[in-house]
Amino acid sequence: MIKGIKLFKSLNMTLLRWIAGLTSFGLALCLILAIGTQGFAIWLNTSNGSQWISKQIELALRDTPYQVKIKTFKFSGLIGLKAQEFALFQGSHEILTADNISLSINIFPLVMRHANIDISADMVSISEIPDTEPSSKTKNIFPLILSDLYFNKAHIDINIDQFSLSDAIIAGGFTTQAHLKQTFTLQKNSVKLIGLINLDNIIFQKADLVPKTTTFEGSLDFNTGQALLSKLTAEQDSYTFDAKGSYFIDQGQFESSAQWMIHNPAFLLHPTFQNPFDIKATLKNNTQEGLLGTLEAETLLNHTPASLETSLQWHDNILSLSKIKGHALETLLSGHINIHKEQKQIDGTINIDVQTFNSLKAVVGDLPFSGEGHAEIALTTENSNIPTFSIKAHVSEESSEFIPYSLLGKIRILDFKNFAVDVQTLEAKFEDGTISAQGTLTPEILDIKILAKTLDLSKIPALNLSAVPISIPKGEGHLTGSMATPILNSDITWAFFHDKASRTSPSISTQISYENEKIKLHLKGKGEGVQTLTGNLSFPTKITLKPFTLDISDKTPLQGAVEGQINLMPFAETILGQQYDIKGDLGTHAKITGTLYSPIIEGTASLKKGYFYDTKSNLNLFNIEGDIIFDQNSIHIKSLTAEDEDHGNMAAKGLIAFKETQTPDINMSLDLKSMQLFQGRYINADLDAHLNFMSADKGYLISGNITPESILISLPNRFDKAVPKLNIVEDDKANTSHDLMQKILLDVQFLSDNQIFVRGWGLDTELQGNLDITGSAAQPDIRGNLSSLRGRYEEFGKKFEIEHAHLRFQGAVPPSPYLDIEAQTQAGDIIAKMIITGQIQNPKLTLSSIPFLPQDEILSFILFDRAAQKITPFQAIQLAQALRRFSGHGTDSNLLFDPLGTIRSITGLDDLTVKGIGTDSTSIGAGKYITDKVYVEIEQGNTTNSGAANVEIEVTPSISIESKAGQNGSAGAGVFWEWEY
Repeated sequence: MIKGIKLFKSLNMTLLRWIAGLTSFGLALCLILAIGTQGFAIWLNTSNGSQWISKQIELALRDTPYQVKIKTFKFSGLIGLKAQEFALFQGSHEILTADNISLSINIFPLVMRHANIDISADMVSISEIPDTEPSSKTKNIFPLILSDLYFNKAHIDINIDQFSLSDAIIAGGFTTQAHLKQTFTLQKNSVKLIGLINLDNIIFQKADLVPKTTTFEGSLDFNTGQALLSKLTAEQDSYTFDAKGSYFIDQGQFESSAQWMIHNPAFLLHPTFQNPFDIKATLKNNTQEGLLGTLEAETLLNHTPASLETSLQWHDNILSLSKIKGHALETLLSGHINIHKEQKQIDGTINIDVQTFNSLKAVVGDLPFSGEGHAEIALTTENSNIPTFSIKAHVSEESSEFIPYSLLGKIRILDFKNFAVDVQTLEAKFEDGTISAQGTLTPEILDIKILAKTLDLSKIPALNLSAVPISIPKGEGHLTGSMATPILNSDITWAFFHDKASRTSPSISTQISYENEKIKLHLKGKGEGVQTLTGNLSFPTKITLKPFTLDISDKTPLQGAVEGQINLMPFAETILGQQYDIKGDLGTHAKITGTLYSPIIEGTASLKKGYFYDTKSNLNLFNIEGDIIFDQNSIHIKSLTAEDEDHGNMAAKGLIAFKETQTPDINMSLDLKSMQLFQGRYINADLDAHLNFMSADKGYLISGNITPESILISLPNRFDKAVPKLNIVEDDKANTSHDLMQKILLDVQFLSDNQIFVRGWGLDTELQGNLDITGSAAQPDIRGNLSSLRGRYEEFGKKFEIEHAHLRFQGAVPPSPYLDIEAQTQAGDIIAKMIITGQIQNPKLTLSSIPFLPQDEILSFILFDRAAQKITPFQAIQLAQALRRFSGHGTDSNLLFDPLGTIRSITGLDDLTVKGIGTDSTSIGAGKYITDKVYVEIEQGNTTNSGAANVEIEVTPSISIESKAGQNGSAGAGVFWEWEY
């Protein structure tokens, strides 16, 4: 065992001596080679050496069309080359230039048959692609046998600080910092390639499309001639591209597949697309069918799958896109396209069917379409080899706001590259109105005529003018010149129309022209309401169509003027509709200067014989007079006055300064004196007020006092079915939270010592109190209390004295105000009370009494002055009916029999009573109001001469005269005076 160990150590020592010897020999050999190479490099750096190098390069390129020029070429280090300048020429054309190129080879891997080469350059610029002649067919070169090249692996590392492609190669040019790594592995029958390309500091007009990192792996089989691309990955921040494929060099056959995943389509394509795009493609070729492939794209739109797919074929110089299918958001796409390269022809059809536009609106926002849509685009090529697009489109509108419309057109493409077209027909039709275009559009010649006829602009969805009905009875324009210097002349008549066909609608005729880098506009008004109206406007600008240029800036100067005298009535009917009746003579004279983005309008405006009526609020304003001065930054309202029907008046004045267009400074005052601002069925109000409207804290403030002279709130005289709920209309939250309304703050005091009357339902009361109105115009905050000074409540023939009545405001309306009303009366042996509480839009009515009794007992005492157990059957019916009313169920005839109510309804009597049923003193009474102030009542008993007639005449609200005559000869009369306190 010990001998074995000693033998093993001896062999190891021998092996180590051999390795050390070989290593020493190798290092000595490398040193000799380095010294020899360096000596050769020193010679090459001499003038004789430089001449020798130039001669060798010329000999190497002798049979090629290229020439090379090198400046300051020399060896460096052990194995290294440097050149200050390098240029490659093809004939007299400079193709490639480079500065400060260096190349170095690492000598140590040479022993392992590896080559490590580092190349760097400060700048490499390619100015044009070399011209190449098409190569003739060669015989097959595979299988390929390579001689031993010594190296079995080579690694090349290239760093270029600035790599550039000229505008002749890529439009706009391309510049980047490039780093390339390539590894070649040579095996017995194949070579394998692995590479990496990194680009940084990219300067390019479409830099977002250029991959920052590209990696690839491939191989070439020397026996079969198959080039295999096993991996190709290109990455950008917004996408990833993967591909693979194979190519048989001798046969020219290949097949490949690729996938392009767009991670951020909103950035790369369009903001509409928020979900990733997955695009897949396959491609292969064969001798019978040419090039074949498929293309598929998938994504999500509004959480709904969307896709597009097509088959493609390239054969006999024809590119065919067949079986085109797509769907997205209930929109279907189908069709086919053929492109003939040699004949320069195109044919095919694309069909688009939109089942509904609602889903599309959810993705791209509001669209001027609804209903269903269909479009057919036919592509043909006529004998002149000019492709023509025929367009047919139709939209069936669901909404009554717009009307169905269609688009028909036939356009010949004269030159794709230069965008030259011949518009044979192009017409959009909206009901009876049309707009059409016809003519030629080329870079050198423009000759397009545009016609409009009976075009109702309020019906065209894209214009969004439904609130302002404007039509173009007639319009024509002519575009001439060239794309570089277009000339436009147009005559358009704009008409304002309304429902009253007997009137001549006011209209404005305009002439708009563009020539010599200036736009000019002239206008003239005519028709009903227009006494005089003229104006003009001009401003310089530069317009070209190719490239498209519209040279308008915030400094583009304006020059113009407008003056006129018009009657507001026809314009108000058109713009505001039938709710408002507005009349008056408006005169204005203004000069327009400043810039297009900041126009300055200076002049005056005056309103005479003005009238305003609002059918909803019944607000009537007469004799409206106003004088306004406007200048560069402000509108000065010198005076604005008006009167109501009873000669109440209002006066306003103030200043609106436009230091900031979005939030102008306002300082205005408004004074009201005995103004009837509210006149209606339920409310009439005469108000005095002094209000100020001014800017404050980046918003506005309305402050001041409102002092009512008289407010009358009228409630229905009787509620027939149930205690009614007041119909409080709540504004839509979207409207009340409008930005402008939120900016208007309130600080107003409502002060009233008396004269607020609430009458109806048998209630007659006078209120007084103060309210503080704060918050904003969008959400007012009202706090305070209105309480009764005096009043009464009358129901079921009983007069209730009001103990107290309060209307409390505790914030927003609704839920404020809150009711707190209590009234009482003596009813038989009890004191009956009616109590109304709760929110005004949902009041609650309850009964109580002293002493305490149930609700039905209290109501029996109110109606008949006796307990429920002592009333007659007819009175029981009336009691049940009354209880039903107060419980909120009304008097539904299907649920409750009401004989007296039925008789009253049939006869038209205002009152009908039956007393003493089942006794000897039974009587029937009937009453009727002859006028508002004269009431006649007739009573008949069951005995002879028991009839009587009573007449009551109201002289004033406090004084009445009553007269009574009986069949038994009795008669009487009296004057009654009543004082309510």
